[in-house]
Amino acid sequence: MIRGGTPLALLVAPFALIVATMTAPPSAAQQLPDPDARIQSLQAWDQAIDGLHQATQTILVSRAYFGTDIRGLTIVEDWNAQILPPQARTALEGLRATADAQAAAGDQRGLQATVATAAPLIRTEARKALLLSAYWRDSTAVRLHRDLLLPWLERVSDYDRKVTLDHVTATEQRLLEQLQKALSTTRDDVTRTVDQMRRLRRTAAIYYNDKRMLFAHQQTDAALAAQLPSRTRSSPCPPPVAAKAGSMRKYAAGVTTPMGKYYPPAARINDVMGDVVLEMEVSAVGCMEHAKVIRTSGTSLLDEAALVWTESALFRPPMKGREFVPGKVEFTVVFWKAD
Repeated sequence: MIRGGTPLALLVAPFALIVATMTAPPSAAQQLPDPDARIQSLQAWDQAIDGLHQATQTILVSRAYFGTDIRGLTIVEDWNAQILPPQARTALEGLRATADAQAAAGDQRGLQATVATAAPLIRTEARKALLLSAYWRDSTAVRLHRDLLLPWLERVSDYDRKVTLDHVTATEQRLLEQLQKALSTTRDDVTRTVDQMRRLRRTAAIYYNDKRMLFAHQQTDAALAAQLPSRTRSSPCPPPVAAKAGSMRKYAAGVTTPMGKYYPPAARINDVMGDVVLEMEVSAVGCMEHAKVIRTSGTSLLDEAALVWTESALFRPPMKGREFVPGKVEFTVVFWKAD
């Protein structure tokens, strides 16, 4: 046990909420209307409003993923307060009734004037939706990193714990300030604000990844090492063949970054990165037969992914004379997301 009564096993436990609720994190931004789009017809009007409604449904379904922010608000509370509030909804419904009547009467000039009046109101709602989506995406990622750090922070000094958690709070506060500033005006460049939020999250994530791995490596004693995950091969190894020194067999590099399906979506999208050092028993052809983590990334989200990846690669086995032979090899798997 460690201070606070937390079992050692929890230090490398996965972030259960992320793993349980998603294959890839929900993103309302995938359905949001473009705040810069030209709205010159009833069809474009409908598409924009439909996009807002679809995003609202996505958020309702996935609200548990986002949790609460630094204000104690949920994304649903924030979204309902900001997107299509009663005054905007009433104005747009009135304009739409007028536009429908003009379309039915064949009054094209009047219809175009009504659409032109509604267009900036719709773009304002699309703008707010994009800003909220970016804010909740990035602030949720920061809270994920906080939760991955928390078990390790139980065994560091009070000073280190305070500095780390103060950094999390400051990052969340800066994201909120960027959101509030952008919502207070219609003149700011939305794309620039969204990019600023993303870069702030990315910079903070690098800091949190470094801290998590540092604390994990400092605290990995014999008791914890015994609890680190391992994996026995679940698919057959290829039959042994004559593997001579100098053969052209392609082995994994000594330090490898898994791509595609082997990088957990929850980790990749939220900038969770780290190194996992493995010790493996390999066959004479370089096939992993058993692997265990000997230095953790600080989260089993990556540790387990590294173990799964080992079944897909060949590793250079030890040599005896001029022959490859079964034996143990050490290997580093690096999970890194380029900006």
